[in-house]
Formats: sequence, C-alpha cells, structure tokens
Amino acid sequence: MSGDGISHRGPLAEIHDASPACAAHGALFGFVGVSALERRAEGFNLAERAVEQLRTLYGYEASDPIDVLVQDWANEEFTATEQDGRDKSQGHHL
Repeated sequence: MSGDGISHRGPLAEIHDASPACAAHGALFGFVGVSALERRAEGFNLAERAVEQLRTLYGYEASDPIDVLVQDWANEEFTATEQDGRDKSQGHHL
C-alpha cells in the first residue's frame, strides 16, 4: 500500500509513505509545519512529538519505530538564514 496524510495537529503537516516495495518494514517521511523558532524552544523534541502524532494517526504500531531521523535545514550552517531564527509564522513546509 502507498499513500500520504495531511494534518493540522502535530508537528508534521504532510506525511508520505517512503517504503521500498520489497522492504520488510515500512517507512514514513514528513514535512514539518512548526516554525524553526518554535522547534528551538526549550523542551521541544520534534522526534518525540512526531512519533506521538504518528501513533494518533496510524495506531499503536506507529509509536515504536525502528529509528527516527530528523533533518532540520533551519539549523544547518549552509542552508539556514537569519529569517529562520526570527520567523514565527505557521507556514507550510518550514
């Protein structure tokens, strides 16, 4: 099976199936809908919140992933801009 999800609750605004056709395990990826400023707040753990959201959307099995990888381009030296640190907007694909 293949598909995607859209959510207005939780850190992931879009969730897509990234599972290889012949894989024994599924894989999901998502686009974050939380500003870089909010992600940098003390106590905010993007990976934990994303797993909680996936459990809510897809059931208990989604709450025990083999691994969680987070790539936050707003924290990368060569891709981040000053605006990433100031922007409080709740835009799409932040």
